[in-house]
Amino acid sequence: MKRLWLILLVVCVLLSGCGEAVAPTFHEGITFTDSTGRTVTVADPQRVGFCSGSLAECWMLSGGEVAAVTRDAVTEQQLKLPEGYIDLGSLREPSVEALLAANLDFVVLMESLPNHVAMAETLEKTGIAYAYFNVENFADYLELMKIFTDITGRSDLYEANASSLQPRIDAAIESGKREDAPTVLILRTSSSRVKALDSTFMVGGMLEEFGCVNIADSEDSLLSDLSLEAIVQADPDYIFLSCMGDLEEGQAQLEASLTSNPIWDTLQAVQNNRVIWLDKELFHQKPNARWGESYEILAELLAQ
Repeated sequence: MKRLWLILLVVCVLLSGCGEAVAPTFHEGITFTDSTGRTVTVADPQRVGFCSGSLAECWMLSGGEVAAVTRDAVTEQQLKLPEGYIDLGSLREPSVEALLAANLDFVVLMESLPNHVAMAETLEKTGIAYAYFNVENFADYLELMKIFTDITGRSDLYEANASSLQPRIDAAIESGKREDAPTVLILRTSSSRVKALDSTFMVGGMLEEFGCVNIADSEDSLLSDLSLEAIVQADPDYIFLSCMGDLEEGQAQLEASLTSNPIWDTLQAVQNNRVIWLDKELFHQKPNARWGESYEILAELLAQ
């Protein structure tokens, strides 16, 4: 009998030791590199704040809860946020005071926005863990979601809301791939300006995967000072439009800047009905779990 108990005791010890070796908990901390190259360690954060509604949505898709977020989470992303969440102000100018008062232990910001970058010094002084992310393509989204689901311990949600989208995207690119390399112009409108976007931006990068050539990649005058003369000279096959802010105001600015000029009507994209307004949720904002849908829409549009 004593021998049997000794054997059972040894087995229990061995099983316990094996469990500790193969299944460390994420409470010990997840270490990753953010988009600025910083090494960040996050250990089981309880109150997480976001200076971007899109990044907050990614966190929620990863099984996390949002304690504080900028206003675009409601006005643009239309997220269902928990009662009592802290409003951090606008996306471009988040409130440092509100952020510090929110009692956060992890803050997520956008590398591409100057006011977000400027907050680093304050966050360093307070000792709050923080990280910057830049999501301009599906690969960036996959990387972000892997980090977020590692932190939340929800690898199942990485599969459901991120990696499982890849086959759908691949199929869309395969069906819409253009061997004739059509030229495209991508314009982003707002109430104050119209801006051409090169292929470093999301839509440009996606169209490049379909075999399109963005005229803004090789024509500096389109990026520095939007030139109708340069547009006419390039005469793109397609013109894609997106709006930042109110659509009617963006359309009015587009008319004042470009379309009211009779020369605009001479463009082949205009004459062939290939001037296309893109859905704001899928092409101005990041589509997140809807990346597959965005690629499928572009495949259909390029078939016109």
